[in-house]
Formats: sequence, structure tokens, C-alpha cells
Amino acid sequence: MSPWVNLPATASITHLQGGRLNAPATARNAAPIVQMVGRVAPAKGYALEIASGTGQHIVQLAAALPNIIWQPSDVDPARLDSIAAWLAQTPLPNLRPACRLDATAAGWAKTHGAQDLILLVNLLHLIPAAKAKTLI
Repeated sequence: MSPWVNLPATASITHLQGGRLNAPATARNAAPIVQMVGRVAPAKGYALEIASGTGQHIVQLAAALPNIIWQPSDVDPARLDSIAAWLAQTPLPNLRPACRLDATAAGWAKTHGAQDLILLVNLLHLIPAAKAKTLI
């Protein structure tokens, strides 16, 4: 398993009922992120969130931007489980099930290229520079 799959030791994560992970920082920054994405996102289309983490952002984005079909993703099985739990608690018709995606692997965009928006929040500082270049 890659060293950047797991959360850093300094990450503050709590476990909520139903298998959801909760990151207090994510809860704090969700509203400004949703507001910013709302300003730059297309009026409708398809969006991929790379490294959806706990799943907290993606449910809020999908609720706020219902004309966009959202695809959450992550590389970590524990985070994929958490995303699924958030989606189960907040079912939205424009929110797809999370997919496993390592966007630091060469060629990742070949299977995810048909997007009108690609969103990445809070990952680049956690991965090696060479992997960030591959992602970008």
C-alpha cells in the first residue's frame, strides 16, 4: 500500500454512527468550499471529486449543486466505506457511488476524462511532488 494512502498522524478524525468518518476541519471548511465551487462549476454536467476522503464534502456539494452528477473517489478502502456511509445517510439522485481511484498513478484520467469539472481538496500537500505532477 502506498505511504500516502493513510491519513497523517496529525489528522483529527472521529467515527460517527453508521460507519461515517468525520473530520472536524472538513466540517469547518465545507461551506466556503461549496460556495467557491458553486461560483466556478458549470450549470450542469459531470464532476469527479478526487480523494473524497470522509465523504462529507461530496454530499454537501451534491445537495447544493443538483444539476451536476457527482462522482466521489478515493484510494483508501476505509474512506470508500465512509463515503458509502455518508451517501447512505444522505441519498441524492445526482450522487454516484464512490469508485476506487489512485489519481497519482500514471494514466488515471483515461478512465475518468469525460468530466466537466474535476475537484481536488486537501491532498497535494500529503503526497510526494512526483505523484502530484502525475495527478496534475
